[in-house]
Amino acid sequence: MKKSLISLVLLVSLVGFAGCTTVNETSTTTESTTIQSQSKENEISLTISLVKEEEVVEEKAVTVEEGSNLMDAMKANFEMQEENGMITSIEGIEQNTKDNYFWTYTINDEMIMTGANETELHEGDKVVFTYSKF
Repeated sequence: MKKSLISLVLLVSLVGFAGCTTVNETSTTTESTTIQSQSKENEISLTISLVKEEEVVEEKAVTVEEGSNLMDAMKANFEMQEENGMITSIEGIEQNTKDNYFWTYTINDEMIMTGANETELHEGDKVVFTYSKF
């Protein structure tokens, strides 16, 4: 009888311990899924195009964190150089101040007059960088 009672107590303890472990694993999985969902909710998608002499040189669909500025998106997706918040070279195409060739950009067909580091991006934006003479 004493052996049976000890065996029963041990069995109940093991079942209780195993149950706690399962709950923790489920909780961790649910927590991980929630974190992944939140990160996707905090991302936006947009398109960035590079145009030189009226020809599309490159076009990319990119995803960035909500609240990102254009400079961050460009640095993450293109080889580029900047000076004081203004982009001076993209994918090896450098502005030429002597001949008045510069990079300008539009967002959703609207000319933007601020530096890329001051321009916040939004879901679905269509950014077009144009290399042209002024």
